[in-house]
Amino acid sequence: MILALGTAAASPQQGKGYSQVPDRRRNILKAFEYYQDIRLPGNLIGDIHREYPGWIPDNSRYIVSYGSNKEVKKVYKLWLAKDDSRKKLKLSL
Repeated sequence: MILALGTAAASPQQGKGYSQVPDRRRNILKAFEYYQDIRLPGNLIGDIHREYPGWIPDNSRYIVSYGSNKEVKKVYKLWLAKDDSRKKLKLSL
């Protein structure tokens, strides 16, 4: 499912990261994971090629956030390139 579509002005930061918020007893209340330049799942690549023919994934991020009483959110943010143009996609799983 595509959540947003826009244009990318600058390249994102490189790397990966993890953050968590514990309570006083060290139980994790919420957490956040971030991965840069990951390989996209095959079904996602197929959907992108069907919906945006000729566009190539150029840069990607995978973000997972979850909390003790919340649903897990998995989001791919990626940039597509075609000639001198770029598009930014936000895909939710």
